[in-house]
Amino acid sequence: MALLADQTREEIRTGAMATIGLSIGVSFAIAMVLGPWLAAWAGLAGVFWFTALLTLVGLLVLWRWIPAAPRRRRHRDVGMDRQQFKSVITRPDLWRLDLSIFALHLVLMAIFVAVPFRLLNAGVAIEYHGLAYLGIMALSFVAMVPLIIVAEKQQRMRLMCLVAIGAIVFSLAGLGLPLSPGYWLFVWLFVFFTGFNLLEATLPSMLSKLAPAGAKGTAMGVYSTSQFFGAFLGGTLGGLLAHYGGLNAVFYWLCRTGVVLVDCYVADARTATAL
Repeated sequence: MALLADQTREEIRTGAMATIGLSIGVSFAIAMVLGPWLAAWAGLAGVFWFTALLTLVGLLVLWRWIPAAPRRRRHRDVGMDRQQFKSVITRPDLWRLDLSIFALHLVLMAIFVAVPFRLLNAGVAIEYHGLAYLGIMALSFVAMVPLIIVAEKQQRMRLMCLVAIGAIVFSLAGLGLPLSPGYWLFVWLFVFFTGFNLLEATLPSMLSKLAPAGAKGTAMGVYSTSQFFGAFLGGTLGGLLAHYGGLNAVFYWLCRTGVVLVDCYVADARTATAL
């Protein structure tokens, strides 16, 4: 993002940042579809080898086709400023957003320790998991659009975040029900990804509104670090919960994470005032 800031003019920088965000979302959807097919064809090791290959391709693109960054003054709106770090991490409205994105990606990684087994139990062969994810993701994107419009047009960001967290908690509770008919699995996954996509879209917008003008880059850096740290811990936590408590324990314990987030937003009077 810092390199993008160096390569773009101020008036088009917001659009360029949005394009990067869109590409991340699209790549995530493609990965969910491609991953199961690749694992069925080449095994789990093949997934990692393919990831390594994509990394090399990315390095090649960066080396051959991305121009070198010009020497410019530092962009505090997109770069990390260590002098602003303490003020950013001690602001309750900002660290609640950091906690939200941390928990969101922790939950996402953790449930995918258990969801593939749920699909297998519902009679979906592993080679068709990607198609199942594709359909669910597509429908959830469609369902998310009117909620995003309400959040932006009617200034209901905080309300939509609570709706998204509630949908995630509700779906996790449903996914943990061992005796639900197979078709309910797809209903709960649809509800989960609608809430996930809604929260994934609204949190950065809230961050841009709440972060101080001179510390947006620092706030964005802390936010991104929280996001990927949550993804890192989510796989570990999901594996431990599944090993010691079974698949149902994964969903039920993650419900508590969502309840904590609801408490944070209800208690966050400053965010409520700002949004």
